[in-house]
Amino acid sequence: MAFVLNDRVLEISTSTGTGPLALEGAPSGYQTFLSGIGSSNTTYYAVFNTTANEWELGLGTLNAGATTLTRTTIYSSSNANNAVNFSAGTKNVFVTLPASQTVSGASATITGGSINNTPIGQSTAAAGSFTTLSASSTVSGTGFSNYLASPPAIGSVTPATGAFTNLSSSGVVSGVGFSNYLASPPAIGDSTPAAGSFTNLSSSGTVSGTGFSNYLASPPAIGGSAPAAGSFTNLSSSGTVSGLGFTNYLASPPAIGGSTPAAGTFTTLNDSIGNVRDIPPNPQTGAYVLVGTDDGKHISITTGGVTVPSGVFSTGNVVSIYNNSASNQTITQGAGVTLRFAGSTNTGNRTLAAYGLATLLCVGTNTFVISGAGLT
Repeated sequence: MAFVLNDRVLEISTSTGTGPLALEGAPSGYQTFLSGIGSSNTTYYAVFNTTANEWELGLGTLNAGATTLTRTTIYSSSNANNAVNFSAGTKNVFVTLPASQTVSGASATITGGSINNTPIGQSTAAAGSFTTLSASSTVSGTGFSNYLASPPAIGSVTPATGAFTNLSSSGVVSGVGFSNYLASPPAIGDSTPAAGSFTNLSSSGTVSGTGFSNYLASPPAIGGSAPAAGSFTNLSSSGTVSGLGFTNYLASPPAIGGSTPAAGTFTTLNDSIGNVRDIPPNPQTGAYVLVGTDDGKHISITTGGVTVPSGVFSTGNVVSIYNNSASNQTITQGAGVTLRFAGSTNTGNRTLAAYGLATLLCVGTNTFVISGAGLT
């Protein structure tokens, strides 16, 4: 859709009411709206009834095919500048320029844009645009979260070699030619890093700063929190953690600026099951068949007993069984399993008395030794 004006565009209409005007052809010497304005475009129009004092000027919109003109906006009319309810009779509909839409008629004030490429109107930069480009190659202004430290030359899009190209609001710097970065850089315009932050992260992957005596060999990527593969190679003070693949750290590391870890060092030491100082529970309230993930856990059973299956456990796996009831519970030797009572040659099912505790150790393929208090 476009706004179009043209000369000698006139058609006849016999439409009545306040709705769209049906365009019914141009008299000799005039062109149709389809030819002069074009399908689906807008234009200024005037319409008057040739047999009654009814007239109207406004902005109209042509339909596809330009067979009707919708009276979109009324500028002036014989009906107090409202849409005219046309009566029967022939109407002339033509293109014109309403006086109210000229610069003098609208008393318009031009406050923006340009004439012949010369800016006119406002002299203040829009909010968010940079207002200063200093001689030292810094950019400042309102609403920016990213800045060029050494912007491209005028007409270029490539920053100067070595300059960082982004300084994000989260304090991450990146770019070509840098080997040292600030992890928590100063505020724009300042030269001192935030208190406690390390001041250098070198390309060789070490961190340094006030109060540090130990380093990460493969620190996290800038903006990340997980160390690279290999993690710590040396973290010392009250002891040394070394080697590849560590994902657990001193739970109470030194305060920023300090070199001594907080008292207690490790607060937890976990493996894939959980805290290595615990025997995690697996409570059961019905007949239960052991599974591989029960290794290192204790089964708290209240009824139904426990079955030891074949093909599940490996040599060295251990499961504890606690009878959490006032009744006997049966520990069943599954098919293909040898369940040997510790300190004897007896094999087969075992009975665990009320509130008894037994330990089951896998000593070979599908072979187990069981012992405990209240076990017969």
